[in-house]
Amino acid sequence: MEFDPIDLADALYPTLSAFSPQKGGSDMEGGYASARPGPDGQFLVRTLDDYGAGTSGHVTFAGNPSQYGKEYTIPSMAYTNSRGENVTLKDVRGVVHDTGGAFKNAPDNRLDVAVGRNYTNQQMNAQPWSMQNNVQFRKRF
Repeated sequence: MEFDPIDLADALYPTLSAFSPQKGGSDMEGGYASARPGPDGQFLVRTLDDYGAGTSGHVTFAGNPSQYGKEYTIPSMAYTNSRGENVTLKDVRGVVHDTGGAFKNAPDNRLDVAVGRNYTNQQMNAQPWSMQNNVQFRKRF
């Protein structure tokens, strides 16, 4: 999918929070399975850790079910991994294919980003973009 890097008409700045699928699942974070299959055909949450390691070509976003299937490119995404290291990923492909109870009446500009598996609440809340809207998303066509 292509986009014109000069045309910023499709730039979005959604309010973001981090989520972390948990082994065995949890009430708030859920398990490793996603609500819908991702572009790889798997019902599996793909994380920033996966993308950075090259084991996935996309990152899972959770959002309002009305957003399922929407795809974005994030030109630059900084995050703090489970070891406390600051990592910046470039041209991240993100796809909305998960949801949760918090998204029942959530606006379309609210998304959760899967950072990694089994992160603690402190690790998720420490993300530099947590509950902010300062990361540019570009619609993928």
